[in-house]
Amino acid sequence: MTASAPTRGFRPEVEGLRAIAVLTVMWFHRGCPAFPGGSPAIADNPQPAGEI
Repeated sequence: MTASAPTRGFRPEVEGLRAIAVLTVMWFHRGCPAFPGGSPAIADNPQPAGEI
């Protein structure tokens, strides 16, 4: 006897968080005045990904 996987329905609160995340990234890439120098964690990290 095998158990079936639980079904997951549509969750509108997650969809709302996705929309906020997408809008935030788009706002950041357009050059928002709140972050004039960009992201120092990304810009100043000399190590390529995978060499942590």
